[in-house]
Amino acid sequence: MNEQRLIDRAIKRGQLVIILPGIIILILTFCVFLYFQRRFVYPEYFSLLGLLSGFILSWLYWSLSVARWKVWAYSNVNDLELLKNEAVKANIIWPGGNFFNSTIIYSRSQRNQLIELENKNYRIPFLKIDQTDLPKTTVLKYPIVNTVFNLILPVFMVSVGVYLILSDRNIIGGIIVLFSLLRFVKALKNLVNKNETIITLHEMGITIGKDRFGWNEIIEIEATFGVAGREDQELKIKTLNNVFNLSIGDYNLPADKINERIYSYRNKAHI
Repeated sequence: MNEQRLIDRAIKRGQLVIILPGIIILILTFCVFLYFQRRFVYPEYFSLLGLLSGFILSWLYWSLSVARWKVWAYSNVNDLELLKNEAVKANIIWPGGNFFNSTIIYSRSQRNQLIELENKNYRIPFLKIDQTDLPKTTVLKYPIVNTVFNLILPVFMVSVGVYLILSDRNIIGGIIVLFSLLRFVKALKNLVNKNETIITLHEMGITIGKDRFGWNEIIEIEATFGVAGREDQELKIKTLNNVFNLSIGDYNLPADKINERIYSYRNKAHI
């Protein structure tokens, strides 16, 4: 199993055992508080207390479960740097230096295991893609799993906001609806863009939607990070007859890994 497949497997496992249960905990906690607020006619702020409690419990679950996931993932993946980048984009962990990383709860055993695994990884240099590890095709796209997770929470929060508005809590409900709709629209745009700009790299060249270009037709090709890093990275392609500046922000591979694949495919095509 090649490195990218190992990383994809680790990311999917993280989404299933960390993100999904966290969302369920948040929703159930809020619903329980909302039920008691209506059942026993508690003050209005009781439902807000439920929302806050849901976030705290979800955060606590994340702090405990992400430690277990990291031990498992670090044991099964060689390229830890790429794994961390992918995990940040999948909202499994926070970027390095973020305050929330300091809230992860490690046992002494987990901490020692992670130190040992990271040291082992740095002692054994990660091999770049070679002819045996190179997949036949590399599909560049916005991960549909990320979009689904990013759609679930805003939809739920919009429902909560509408309920609060109907319960004459217009200000709080309006704020929740507004911010939730903004997040929903952003996730929806990513879903639409996914269907518009699927890019495939292979030994014969590159496919952009329905257009195909052989390596002998391509004069220049390079993936670059933008001002915001991976969020606004681009794929720049100059062919004999066309110039493309494709937005590939948040796609399944970072710019440096895309360039490695391009280099490998072009070299293989000339063998």
